[in-house]
Amino acid sequence: MASQGEIRSRVQFCLQLVQQGIDVSSATFLAQEQFDVSQRTAYRYVKAAEELIEQEDDAPAEAESTPEQRLESMVKLAEMRTLRALQLGDAKEMTAAVRALDTLKKHCGYSLQMQKGAATDVPWAVGRQYNDD
Repeated sequence: MASQGEIRSRVQFCLQLVQQGIDVSSATFLAQEQFDVSQRTAYRYVKAAEELIEQEDDAPAEAESTPEQRLESMVKLAEMRTLRALQLGDAKEMTAAVRALDTLKKHCGYSLQMQKGAATDVPWAVGRQYNDD
């Protein structure tokens, strides 16, 4: 059984996820994995976090999680993973995180390809010759 302090810290963790735009099902899964609790308990933490947000801004409740929200949550989680890897300086994790982010963004319809000729428009482009007149 968790103490009141532990419960508050777990709800705070869920609050951060929800404020970052992570949908209910993804936040529940992350809380379940993070704190090694049942899905039901993790869901309660997420709902308590949502109640805190609603008390703060009196915003109307949104749908818990649509497929679009879940996909956008996955993109945000991959972005967080990329930033965490960058912060830790873990090149292997950074490569995996960027690959996951690229795949997710392509699935969302983002085009990550550079425009034709764009690579030669920057001063550090390989093979570019400059005249210092």
